[in-house]
Amino acid sequence: MGHTSREFETSRRSFPLLGICLVLRLCLLSEGQPVAPTGAFQLPQQGDVSYSQGAQAQPMIGRADAVPDPHAPAAFNCFAAGDGIREGEVGKVATFEVVARDMFGDEHRCDPEKFVVRVLPLTASHDEDSVQCHAVQDSPGCLACRTTTVCMTGTSQGACQYAYTPNTPGFFRIQVQTPSTSGEGLLDIQGSPFRAHVEDGGYLLPGMSFLGYLGLFLVSILGALFLVTLFFATAWQRWKRRRPLSEDDLEIERLDRIAEGLEETRRGREERAAMLESFRVRKGGGGGEGAGGR
Repeated sequence: MGHTSREFETSRRSFPLLGICLVLRLCLLSEGQPVAPTGAFQLPQQGDVSYSQGAQAQPMIGRADAVPDPHAPAAFNCFAAGDGIREGEVGKVATFEVVARDMFGDEHRCDPEKFVVRVLPLTASHDEDSVQCHAVQDSPGCLACRTTTVCMTGTSQGACQYAYTPNTPGFFRIQVQTPSTSGEGLLDIQGSPFRAHVEDGGYLLPGMSFLGYLGLFLVSILGALFLVTLFFATAWQRWKRRRPLSEDDLEIERLDRIAEGLEETRRGREERAAMLESFRVRKGGGGGEGAGGR
């Protein structure tokens, strides 16, 4: 019982000390002084970026009291739309737009400075993650990655519009990123990176002349006519074999059988006449030889 009373008295005396430590910690935080990190709190590292509230949002680097801007674009809610993120054609402008949404899903007018857009062709000889992109000096709002340049062309109903002109056929990688609201660097928006298929714009066989197209057309027409003729001929023969015979056909068939029978009779008579003739010749020859012997 005495031991318990001493522990209670010691705890009661330590309460004012804990209160003084807490007040000192709050004072240091309000003055912006660095505080020794504990297991439950980590100071942001140099280079970490977060945005303060308000219309004039400015990056705050390395501050413990940095508060994420709830109206800043959130990567998991922002999205891109348009044909330019799916397909394109060599030499023609491909367009798409980026819609900015905050962490609550509310749309805001797009700020081009809050998005980084990269467009580059995919090749087996280059790693797209190692390609260095640079801003175009003479064209504000444009970013060049190898041989492809993407430019911010304006805003429509609050969305940022982008355009690029592919110069080679194949697949292109379109990556859209925005700064993390928690200062973790750039994050991809929904669906990013996208993959667009770019065609060369040729018809049938690229490089074929007009005469080549004409010859191919004539050959295809002749082949189609041959196939149609063969189909109708086969169908006609099958129909003739399966259709019921009319009275005229039956009569013709009967006359054909009679003609075949008469022809067989004629051949039989000719054969018998030839046999009799040969018999007479042999008989006449034998009688002449007997008379000469007498």
